[in-house]
Amino acid sequence: QYYPSMSINKFFKKEVIKAGLKKDDHLYFLCRSGQRSLEAAKFMFNNDYNYCFNIDDGFEGRNNSKYHRSKINGWKYNQLPWKQ
Repeated sequence: QYYPSMSINKFFKKEVIKAGLKKDDHLYFLCRSGQRSLEAAKFMFNNDYNYCFNIDDGFEGRNNSKYHRSKINGWKYNQLPWKQ
């Protein structure tokens, strides 16, 4: 999905194929919160890609009580490697 409109990328599967990813490759999906990546992982699994994994809390994780991200969970919060 495209953020912020959340419109569906109708070319997503073709883009994955064009990237050379095979049906038995391990595919890991990551987005800001883990929701769009979950939908992408489900979509590819339902299109016969056998090993699709979602990074559960996403890059920035869920909002805390003050609506700030990266404060309670997520890739960044857990100090996993990334570059800006």
